[in-house]
Amino acid sequence: MNKTWINVTGTAVTGWAEGPAAPSNDWFVYDWRPEKSLAAYEYVEVTETVTEPDPDPEAEEGATISIEVNRGFQVKQRADWVDPEPE
Repeated sequence: MNKTWINVTGTAVTGWAEGPAAPSNDWFVYDWRPEKSLAAYEYVEVTETVTEPDPDPEAEEGATISIEVNRGFQVKQRADWVDPEPE
């Protein structure tokens, strides 16, 4: 059964392939198909800020702390990407 594979360098999507196995060890399974040039996409961490009561017993009443939580990664179109004009 074919799978979808991508390769990422930093936040840049540098490779995309389909097949039963990864093209090499640094590729991983990711359910995504590019519709544009790979340069149009970036691979970014999706985070959420969660605010919770401050656990410090000496903190002021009602004090909170904010924690950044990783919710996963996604491929998205780069904000600075401009489609090349057709010739």
